[in-house]
Amino acid sequence: MNLTVGRNVISCCKRYNTSFDCIINHTFSADNIDRLACAVSEDICSNVNMLSELIQCRDIIFSLSINMFDRDDIEQLYSLICTN
Repeated sequence: MNLTVGRNVISCCKRYNTSFDCIINHTFSADNIDRLACAVSEDICSNVNMLSELIQCRDIIFSLSINMFDRDDIEQLYSLICTN
């Protein structure tokens, strides 16, 4: 699987212990996702949310309220969050 989407689907299959067909056909059990999601700490969830917003700012989906930050600043922020 050289395509990113294919790798992501395979990763989900392994992580949530489900088959490729179940993911593609949207027939997988949400209980598996809920069970694994509960194991994630609040700090990790917070970091994921921050990263998501920063990436959307970088990709100009979101905008910041001030123009003090450029793309490089945003990339440094998510690098900092990822390494903590």
